[in-house]
Amino acid sequence: MLEGVWHLVDRDDTYHTVVYNRDLDQPAIVAGWTALCHFYHLTIDHLVSLHHYGMSVFFIKIFRVPCLPKSFPKWHSLYHQVPGSVTFKVFLTE
Repeated sequence: MLEGVWHLVDRDDTYHTVVYNRDLDQPAIVAGWTALCHFYHLTIDHLVSLHHYGMSVFFIKIFRVPCLPKSFPKWHSLYHQVPGSVTFKVFLTE
C-alpha cells in the first residue's frame, strides 16, 4: 500500500508534496494538486506521469501534449507497459 503523503521531484530537482487518499478503487490527490497546477501551468490537455522510486518519492514528468504509450516508437521504453506497474486514470479537479 502506498503511503498517504507523496514527495514529487522533477528534472530540475524541484520538490513538491501531495496527499493521496490511499484508495486503489478511486485514487485521488486530495491536497497539493492546485499548487502543482499553478507551478507547472497545467491545463486539461497535459499528461502528468509519476514514476515511483520508493519510500513515497516519485519523479514527476509533465507532457505538454496528449501522450499515450502507443504514440511512442516501438523501440522506446514507454511504448510497452512495465510488468508489475499500476496505472490510474484519474480526473483531477480543484
